Formats: sequence, structure tokens, C-alpha cells
Amino acid sequence: MTQQLFDDVIGEVPAPGVDVDRIIRRERRGAAARRLAGVSTGALALLAAGAVALGSGAWTGGQTVVAVPVTAAPGTADPAPVTGFRLVYGTPEEAAATAQRLAEEFDKAVLAVVPDRVWMADGGVLVRFKAKGETGDIAQTLFSGGGDLSVGQRLGHLHLQVAPIGVGPSRRPVETERRTIDGDLEQVLTTASVQLADGRTLRVYASNLYGDPIPTGPVQSEPPLTADQLQAIAQAVAAKVIA
Repeated sequence: MTQQLFDDVIGEVPAPGVDVDRIIRRERRGAAARRLAGVSTGALALLAAGAVALGSGAWTGGQTVVAVPVTAAPGTADPAPVTGFRLVYGTPEEAAATAQRLAEEFDKAVLAVVPDRVWMADGGVLVRFKAKGETGDIAQTLFSGGGDLSVGQRLGHLHLQVAPIGVGPSRRPVETERRTIDGDLEQVLTTASVQLADGRTLRVYASNLYGDPIPTGPVQSEPPLTADQLQAIAQAVAAKVIA
């Protein structure tokens, strides 16, 4: 140890009568303690840096990367995806796609209201676009379709129809019509009407008659679905149609 270094460690030369060896030992212990404190501070700094890295999702250990999910700031949540659809039929492809979507939403709504429904045809419910020029009530119908079904022990027919703009819903949301067909055979037809967001009208019909041709034997006196059930189905499908 050089003289200068020695002087730096012990400071000023002690006055006579002072135990120099004791001072040197004390200074050495102090230096050792300071070195230990430096190591501890460095370790704490490394631990703190590691904690920050883990919190930011940037820590890596070996080949494993720890990623922390990033959440959006409050008030900036992504909007819910749009699940509705428009009634488009400018091309045959658009008309077929719209008819298919109507059939799917119709079936979902029926299943939600009457879980025990069973479509009697293998293909289930079928909706189609009625192109201009087809025979039938063309002015009153854009899309039309349905199927025979059973609900528990009740049999009948369920039908959906979309009418063009200008053909408004009935004066009452639900109506029931009774008429005699082929002598003593009575048809009971319940209709629920809803105006769509695009201005068109959606109707859901339930009839106690079913099959093609219509059965000639006894039939049930009421449709397989109630008026409230028809209204719930119509509103559920209408809610999916956007302007």
C-alpha cells in the first residue's frame, strides 16, 4: 500500500498516544461494510429491474418468453360485432344468401321459443326469394318459406313471409282467422306481424293444417304454436334485420 493510499484511508495522522492499529482495523471494517452495502444495493437494483421487466411482459428466461396481455384503456373497448343482416336480392347469389340467412334465423327463433319443435321434412325450414314474374301473390311477397312441424303432440305448419316496403303490418300485432275448407275442414291461421328496420314487413303464420295435399281426416282445432309464441318468433327474427 502506498503512502498516499494509506493517508486516504486513515485521514489525518493521529496525535501521539492514539492507537493507530485500532484505527486501521476500524477503517478496514468500514471499507468492508461499504463494499457489502454496494453489493446489496446492486442486487436490489437487479431485482427491481427484473420486477419491472416482468410487469411489462418483456422478461425472457432461456427460450421462454413471458407475455402479459395488453388490455384497452378504460372507455376504449372495442364495439360489439354487428350480427344483423340486410335483405338484399340484387343478384341471384344475394337473394339466395339472404333467403338462407332468413331460414337460419327463423329456425333459431323457433328453437328458442319451442325447444321441442321437430321439422317434419328432412331439410327442416326452407325460405326462398320469390322472383318477379312468378305465379302467386308477387306484389305482397319478397321472401317466403317454412315447413310442417310438430310441437309435442301438436302438428301444423309454420311459415315466414317478408313483404315489400309499402305493405305495412296488420292493424293488430297478432290476428287469428278461421275459415272452412272442403266442407267440414276448418283452417285456423294465426299471424304475427312486425315492421322491420328497413321498412318492410315480416309475418309469421301458424296453421293447424299441414301436408301437401292437406290431410282429409281429422285435424287439430288449433295451430301448434300460440299467439304469444308467434309474436316472440317474429320479433326475434326482425331484430336481426338491419336497415
